[in-house]
Amino acid sequence: MSVDHPQGKVKHHCVTSDAFLGGKLNVRQPEKGFRAGVDSVLLGASVNDAPKRLLELGAGVGVASMTALTYCPQCKRVDGGNRPRNCGDRQSKFAG
Repeated sequence: MSVDHPQGKVKHHCVTSDAFLGGKLNVRQPEKGFRAGVDSVLLGASVNDAPKRLLELGAGVGVASMTALTYCPQCKRVDGGNRPRNCGDRQSKFAG
């Protein structure tokens, strides 16, 4: 739908701001539907420091790859998926 449709016809998506890794990683993700959790963090933390690039395909808001990049800063992320503008690393903040 377009924002040109009448107000009652436009579906609004609410997002939440969530912290992972003790606040090192902050992401905005949909309030409803698939949400990243500890499984995404564990998957990202399981990547050893050998890879030079990470390919992300259909990874939700990207918490798994962003966790891996937190632990392997020398890796380069290759984003192969389409992600809504209000989710994932476009709105995430790495601290520290």
